[in-house]
Order: sequence, then C-alpha cells, then structure tokens
Amino acid sequence: MIDDALRAVVGEAVTAAVAPLAAEIGRLREALGERERRWITRKEAAAALGCSVDSIDRRVAAGELQTQRIGKRGLRVRLPISPEASDIARLATEARRG
Repeated sequence: MIDDALRAVVGEAVTAAVAPLAAEIGRLREALGERERRWITRKEAAAALGCSVDSIDRRVAAGELQTQRIGKRGLRVRLPISPEASDIARLATEARRG
C-alpha cells in the first residue's frame, strides 16, 4: 500500500520534472531540423552549435560545414540537417540548467 502511494508520488514528480525537458527537446529538434533550410552567419552557427566562431571557422576549414561566400569577406554557413548525438546531449544539458 505504501509502495503504491510512493510510486504514484514519485511518478508524478518525475513526470512533472520531465515534461518541460521533453517540450524543450521537441523545440530543439524542430530548430535543428529547420536549420538546413537557410544560410546563416558564422555567429548564428556558433550560437546554434554552442561553440565559438573560431570553432566554426575550424569546422569550415576542415570541410565539415557547407559555406557560401557573400562578397569578398562575407561567409554564410549551412548547418547539417541531422544533429550529432553530442549536439542533442549538450542542448538537453543546457535545457536542464535553465
């Protein structure tokens, strides 16, 4: 009897704690899925991936990201459509921290 009541309380607490995370993960998946559709700045790419602009530059130089030149100095980046597991784990960790 106590075990059932305890399970019910713990289950409700876990559900309440996980619900906002599940919603945030859903929003992040939508954002990650939409990012293939447009060219973004290096700064926007860095924010989306949670790294520095220098890291974006290194990934561009390594051929990991598609780029498009805009004028002499401008550069646009197209992020991959399917996020890496590390991206999802990092975003989920950030969502938990609030």
